[in-house]
Amino acid sequence: MGLLFRAMHWYFACVTILIFSCKPTSSNQTNTDSVEQLVTQKLGNYELFQSSSGTYTLYIQKVDPSAANPVTKFLVVESTSKMIVLEKSFRPGYVKWIDDSTLEYLDAPAILKQNETITDYIKKIDLTTPKH
Repeated sequence: MGLLFRAMHWYFACVTILIFSCKPTSSNQTNTDSVEQLVTQKLGNYELFQSSSGTYTLYIQKVDPSAANPVTKFLVVESTSKMIVLEKSFRPGYVKWIDDSTLEYLDAPAILKQNETITDYIKKIDLTTPKH
């Protein structure tokens, strides 16, 4: 009886250790390495710029300036959740932080329409609003 008790005790101890050593994972979150791999997959070479508080990171694709009519992709990752919260692109133009949660970007067409100026193509995105 003592041998059976010890074997069962050992078995339950091992099972308990296995249960508590398994860490649950979330499919909506990724670790830093996974974020960098995903960004590299989507953008290739990139530069990154954190918002003033570090809440968000802006990743901007590096493009060959000699390419004809290049399109530059960019995305924003929320620092805590490691989730991509915005993914866009622009033709000749720029993207930059104007405050901690607002981006400004210029998506200029190759030819402006009559009565338009380049400022007509400057857009602002507030990352705290639900729809971008």
